[in-house]
Amino acid sequence: MSLPVSSEIPLPDGSAEAASAAGRPVRMPLLAVLDPALMAHYVPRVAAPIPPVPTPPASPARPGRARRVVEEDPLLQRFNQRFIAAGHPANSLQLNRKQQVVATFDEWQLSSVFQPIVAAQSQQVIGHKALLRITGPAGHAVAAPLLFAVERAPTRTVLLDRLCRVVHSLNFVRRGLVGGPLHLNVHALHLLNLPEGHGEFFAEAIAELGLLPSQVTLEIVDEEECDLLRLQRCIQSYRRFGFRIALDDFGVSELSLPRVWLLEPDAVKLHERLLHRALSIPCARAALPQAVTVLHQAGCQVVAEGVDSARHAELAREAGCDGLQGSWVSKLLPAACR
Repeated sequence: MSLPVSSEIPLPDGSAEAASAAGRPVRMPLLAVLDPALMAHYVPRVAAPIPPVPTPPASPARPGRARRVVEEDPLLQRFNQRFIAAGHPANSLQLNRKQQVVATFDEWQLSSVFQPIVAAQSQQVIGHKALLRITGPAGHAVAAPLLFAVERAPTRTVLLDRLCRVVHSLNFVRRGLVGGPLHLNVHALHLLNLPEGHGEFFAEAIAELGLLPSQVTLEIVDEEECDLLRLQRCIQSYRRFGFRIALDDFGVSELSLPRVWLLEPDAVKLHERLLHRALSIPCARAALPQAVTVLHQAGCQVVAEGVDSARHAELAREAGCDGLQGSWVSKLLPAACR
């Protein structure tokens, strides 16, 4: 029977003390135990010392790249107290490292960009549309309609809608944008889920920023299954505070025109689909001026969205639109940065 040559076993009685006195290890290779003559020639192998791992030198600090500490803003503290008083979570509003106001809604971060609205003929700025940007915990972007689609609970839709409008208003004032009113989306679910007091919270909020309700246009984002009579009462409450009302995404639904007659908005935003179809479909191009004329007869200012080329702008002017909004008109403006 063959014996393993690499195994180790304890030494026989008395051999352990002798091996220790001779400087040999207490455990010997198996062949040395079987043949005592080999024990005299066995020299234990001393393990080589492990060299120390050198500590990497610290990277030198780059000039001008020092980490800035987010400052405490007393105005944000007052607005956070206002949210707490309304039953919403604490510290909903914060400043990021670019000194832009952001809001926290669960794991989502809400921020602002602005898109100028210009007069169709003079190209002068007549307003700014606040657009919502949503960032997830992994840094990925989320479309705003998707978040509103999954949030249906009344208290959460009210909080989400209020956070968006307050963030936009704060960034609008901090950036010092001039030229017409601030346009803000108001989701119909917020209006319907708030039992009473429509416009009271937001009127008090913008008053603290030095804005008048007449300087804010609320764009109603409608839904197919919306109670129009109840929505009309909510809009009338906002009007009593002095807010201007606009209907967003006109032309998406077959009920767009009846909603104009019932809700009587100050302005109507044509969905970009109307302008893009008019560019390629002759009958849609012929119908666009007729739709704008009907809206003017209803007393509405008409703004064309999705003006992404000079041809889009030309079609909107020919149709009689009052304002233009899109990537061809102006690039997006970031939120306030001090």
